[in-house]
Amino acid sequence: MIEELVKKILDDTYQIDIMKGDASSRKYYRVKNNSNSYVIVVDGPRSQQVVDYIRMSEVLGNRLRIPKIYNDDRDASFILLEDIGDKHLFDDKINGNEKLVKKALNDIDKYQSIDKNLNIFSQKKFDDKKLNFELNVANEYFLKRHLNLTELNEIEEIDKLIKNVFQKKLVICHRDYHSKNLMIKSDELIHIDFQDSMIGPSLYDTVSFIEDPYYEHKNKEELRKYYFDIDTHYDSYDEYMRDYQIIAYQRILKALGSYAFLNYEKEKEDYLKYIPTAIKTLEELSENIEEKAFEKLVAKIKRGNL
Repeated sequence: MIEELVKKILDDTYQIDIMKGDASSRKYYRVKNNSNSYVIVVDGPRSQQVVDYIRMSEVLGNRLRIPKIYNDDRDASFILLEDIGDKHLFDDKINGNEKLVKKALNDIDKYQSIDKNLNIFSQKKFDDKKLNFELNVANEYFLKRHLNLTELNEIEEIDKLIKNVFQKKLVICHRDYHSKNLMIKSDELIHIDFQDSMIGPSLYDTVSFIEDPYYEHKNKEELRKYYFDIDTHYDSYDEYMRDYQIIAYQRILKALGSYAFLNYEKEKEDYLKYIPTAIKTLEELSENIEEKAFEKLVAKIKRGNL
């Protein structure tokens, strides 16, 4: 199929190499000849992810550096993209590049400047339904299946506090803003994987980036303060940090559920290696949240992970 597609949209001089994919059903191919190199993304017929990627590219095109689209077909579910290479912020070679790290934090404002009333976001919100889904994945796959925990009385209180914070200061979020979704080419920061952008709390992308289990920042407190200084939604650092910690707790718990789900349902056990860092982050966050339910749940998680 991919060979026929390449011949149709390019020609038969192109070599096709399979690229390592992400956690989705999408497949990635690098196609190149002596003159040009592109990336082709392919998904199942009429893929909503492909449609959303194309639509979000149209929204983001004048705001952020994203891969150029040269050809696409929403019904056949393929996109012919600019080849931006394989280097991202996660790479050890880039780790510690303060200029790019702060550029990533500054770029969050570009998402927040998007009009929330655009039709593309009408059904894409961090509402109770979405939060319930993510908590259920964490509960069923990580807490119960992976750790064999059953006594989880703290969940109800934690869920209530999380939902309250997620109703505040709503903006457009990238939704998966971390080091593996920020590529580096010629010292440019290029954004990818933004098709799931949705309406959510203003600190969500900040939390996703700074508390990234893939990329353990050594200067988290400095980065939190840096973002507070450029943020336009909070006047009080105490309120900022309380909301930050609760949103971060939800995000990390969601990530733990995703890692376990990918292991058990998709046979992608490589994600399990990020669990220890995520638990460590969860513990650090819980120590600074006033309500003890957060700390109690972490204590159970640590015992179950022994």
